[in-house]
Amino acid sequence: IRMSRYVQLSAAFWKPKLVSPEERERILNNVTKDGFMLQFASGILKKDKEIVTAALRENVSALQFASPKLIKDKAFIISAIKENAHSLKYASWALRRDKDVVIEALKI
Repeated sequence: IRMSRYVQLSAAFWKPKLVSPEERERILNNVTKDGFMLQFASGILKKDKEIVTAALRENVSALQFASPKLIKDKAFIISAIKENAHSLKYASWALRRDKDVVIEALKI
């Protein structure tokens, strides 16, 4: 009985939190002014392509704070490279060796 309670409590504790539209808008405004503000965003917002793109437009180095899942997303990294070729530096190791991604970076 105790074990099932523990599992229920653990599942509730680790349940992903939702982000309000106001919070998302606030973070979007902040990263537009200072890309490094992405580091203070919640994990959910670090996966948000619009927010991460706004941050990299202001400072490409902000990509270091994007979610690991996002920097492994080939389509996202290609679009990031189109914004700034230096985005390749923050792509996952596999994408940095991907022929299509490298060719896109060389086009810039």
